[in-house]
Amino acid sequence: MGYLNFYYLALLKVKNHVVKRISYVFSKFLPSKALLLLLLLGGTTIQGQDTLRFNKRMTSFGPQPVVELPLPHAPKDLIVDVWKSYLRPYGKVRYNKKAGEYYLEDAEIPSIHPSSKVDLYFIAEDSAAIAFAFVDKDFIDQQSPHASRFVQFLQSFRREVELERLRRTILAAEKELKSLQRKLRKLEKRERKLHRTIQQAEQTLREAREELPINKKHQRETLQAIQAQQQRIKNLLQQLDSVKQNAP
Repeated sequence: MGYLNFYYLALLKVKNHVVKRISYVFSKFLPSKALLLLLLLGGTTIQGQDTLRFNKRMTSFGPQPVVELPLPHAPKDLIVDVWKSYLRPYGKVRYNKKAGEYYLEDAEIPSIHPSSKVDLYFIAEDSAAIAFAFVDKDFIDQQSPHASRFVQFLQSFRREVELERLRRTILAAEKELKSLQRKLRKLEKRERKLHRTIQQAEQTLREAREELPINKKHQRETLQAIQAQQQRIKNLLQQLDSVKQNAP
């Protein structure tokens, strides 16, 4: 058993060393906006909160313990909107552009700490975010007595994100439905107009067919009148010539 414990401790040291080196590389060469929020290696899962994990990340305060929040299918702007709304009862959220962090300082949040003020920091990306908090002169980590309350606070936020995502999805679907309904109404209106056009065309065709024999009869009558008029003119011309020839 002594040998097994020895090897276990050795492997644990190797793992921790690898985790530290990876965290150093990402913090050295990647900006905070590009943090790999869902990196699992070296993460520690909070019991009962399988989707939220404490991990160490590079922040504007250096490497600090943070909580990773997977937020599937949620765009960054939605996450930020919900975060601001979620924290509105506790104060105004501000933005550190250089660090890419949203923050709220000196906030009274009883659900995290019943008596001390809390500084909250937040970085959002599409489908994920990280949050970390400073209270009682230290950042909250897994061993902190406030860890479970902090995670519960973030779990409630995560539910709000999912609710808002579904609300916006439903609104977008309803908007698309209304657009399709408008399109259908236009198509139905066009169909009625086409039916009227067909009816008018059919009526015109019936009237034309009815008029065709009448038109033929009128043509024959008019042709006879033309022939009669031509004969009359011919007779008049002959009379004119006769008068000229009999002139003294």
